[in-house]
Amino acid sequence: MNTATNVKFIRPNKIKAFVTDIDGCLTNGLINILSKNSITTATSMEEIVSFNVLDGVGLSMLSNLDIPFFAISGRSNDAFKIRLEHLKFTDYILGSSNKIVDLKEMLKPHGIKISEIAYVGDDLIDYEVIEESQLSYAPENACYEIKQAADNILKSKGGEGAIREAIEHILINEFNKSPLEVYLNKKSSIIQ
Repeated sequence: MNTATNVKFIRPNKIKAFVTDIDGCLTNGLINILSKNSITTATSMEEIVSFNVLDGVGLSMLSNLDIPFFAISGRSNDAFKIRLEHLKFTDYILGSSNKIVDLKEMLKPHGIKISEIAYVGDDLIDYEVIEESQLSYAPENACYEIKQAADNILKSKGGEGAIREAIEHILINEFNKSPLEVYLNKKSSIIQ
């Protein structure tokens, strides 16, 4: 396994899209729950999810290169929807129990195959996508099996800039562009 910042990289065809898992990649994977009352039930709880602005800027850089980006998660909550829509994800699926099947269906209308994507995943549910994707990344805190399967192990943990690190690696190694160059040549506003 390589670290994303020090890779012997054989350039495949350029990726056509970037896809990420959410829990443990776009977030730190922690679930913080606030109870609205002393008797906690599923309907009396609020979940708190944290996102990193570094990742948002990285996704904006992909947008500046007209690279679509997608998200898929085995879980669903309103915070995910709000953040994904704010960052202008091309499309996303929440509550997936079979990521490989659901991702193929999501990408099909865009004319993209899993073998043409870069993917960031951290847990066993991501294994098949990691195996089939053109280029794959595992955050530093990913489970052992995903780190073994991924093309690159990131130095950053999920929710702590891992998505940004993967995107910068793609910009440099796939598109021969520096992140600063892409940032300064804004086509759209940078969203954090």
